[in-house]
Amino acid sequence: MRYCHGMKLGEYTTPEEWVAVVKARGFTSSHPPVSEDASDEVIAAYVKAAEENDIVINEVGAWRNMMDPNPATAKDAEDFVLKRFRFAEKIGAKCFVTIAGSRGSFPGGLKWSHADNFSKKTFEMTVKRIQFLIDTVQPKNTYFTLEPMPTVFPHTTDSYLELLEAVDRERFAVHADIVNMIWSVDKYYNNTEVTLEFFEKLGKYVKACHIKDVILTEGLPLQLVETCPGRGHFDIGTYLEEIDKLDPDMPLILEHQHKPELFEEGWTHIQKIATLKGINIK
Repeated sequence: MRYCHGMKLGEYTTPEEWVAVVKARGFTSSHPPVSEDASDEVIAAYVKAAEENDIVINEVGAWRNMMDPNPATAKDAEDFVLKRFRFAEKIGAKCFVTIAGSRGSFPGGLKWSHADNFSKKTFEMTVKRIQFLIDTVQPKNTYFTLEPMPTVFPHTTDSYLELLEAVDRERFAVHADIVNMIWSVDKYYNNTEVTLEFFEKLGKYVKACHIKDVILTEGLPLQLVETCPGRGHFDIGTYLEEIDKLDPDMPLILEHQHKPELFEEGWTHIQKIATLKGINIK
């Protein structure tokens, strides 16, 4: 696996400096080193540096709600997603990742939950939206993926599989984030089975993976909360094993641990489990 995290790696102004920063952290994977507004020449220079130094650009993300009931907000979201998708294609990212979208709205542009999010109509809207985006960009270097979420499609392994079949586009693939699919007490205590089912049915489509942990809080109402790897109940060992079976070069991205000490804690725990399992993370 090619490991990295979402924190800013360090300061750099050239492809050579970026390579040095990535290597100094011991990574062979990285988020895009420049923005989508960079010139074609600058992007090409970083792509060349990545290829020459065995660094994989793991993903380009765009978490905007293209289903917002406000047409203007939805159009702005669509334009942003297309811009980022084209950037992923240009920089050769392993995948472009976004969300299917929610039928709700609020001032920030995204409301995760809504009564209609799992309706047949919303599923059909999601399929058409993905087809439109892929047919518009026509990617050859990257794949379009959705990050699983507990309150929008795809929220289960089977709903992701149904989307893959309905969209019917070769460049529509899968982004793995099992913790986002643990949205009940049953799934929490049986998360190993959730992971195994996911990779059994979707493994061959996976292009990148997020890693984190989840913990069930005490008291009522019950609440599932994301936490640093090692502090929760997620079976990280099985997750790493399933990823390793697929592709030893699969990007593995530690999310949301924005404090350096939490990143180091999470990374140390992940590395310890990988070592015990005989899995190489580079």
